Amino acid sequence: WDLAVLREFWGKGVEDALISKAVGLLSEKGAKLIRAHTFSIKYYVSAYKRHGFKPVRRILRIIWDIQGMKTELPLEVGVQVRNVGPDDLDLLPNVFVESLRPYWDWWIEDYGGKERLKEVSRAWFNPSNDLVWLVAERKGKVVGLTGFHVKGREAYFFGVMVLPEHRLKGVGWTLMKSALNRLRQLELERLIVYTMAYLDHLAPGALLYLKSGGKIEAEYIQLERKLSH
Repeated sequence: WDLAVLREFWGKGVEDALISKAVGLLSEKGAKLIRAHTFSIKYYVSAYKRHGFKPVRRILRIIWDIQGMKTELPLEVGVQVRNVGPDDLDLLPNVFVESLRPYWDWWIEDYGGKERLKEVSRAWFNPSNDLVWLVAERKGKVVGLTGFHVKGREAYFFGVMVLPEHRLKGVGWTLMKSALNRLRQLELERLIVYTMAYLDHLAPGALLYLKSGGKIEAEYIQLERKLSH
């Protein structure tokens, strides 16, 4: 959950009252772990810290100006990118979950673990008019995927996911460029992604997005507090 207080009430105890109330309610419901998201602003981060929350990671909102891309980006040799087909539906949940690791292990656990997320995510890959998925193949094997959800003139990016054993081989870069090329073909204006970063450095995904022309538009802090019952 998040916290928002009108600026004229900053430092007057409103934030502490809200956090205390929320923690109390969640404790009554038997919660063992509380995770909070807030803008990377000292006022909010300090408020959470006063109530026992510890910063664990950053979440970055990165955006691309698709209209500002003048030429189609060339792809890497040896990696083929294509649309998801019906024959991929049994395979993709496993590729999706394994490609998230280890950077998104905490998110996988939020869904109940690997097997539960595989079960849930299967429905996400069904073709639709506003949902686009691309897969990367090397030597006929699916080794990564990417996708985005079109909303009006913008698209929300699901990120680039590559199986661990195929990373640092041009697969992620090819998927990223393929997604941007597709967005240009659709004549969209903006691509938006929310991705994780460590507290003191960027994760590989964020580095890839910035390298491809994305820019950080906003930064959030994710904090956690364990509850004892």
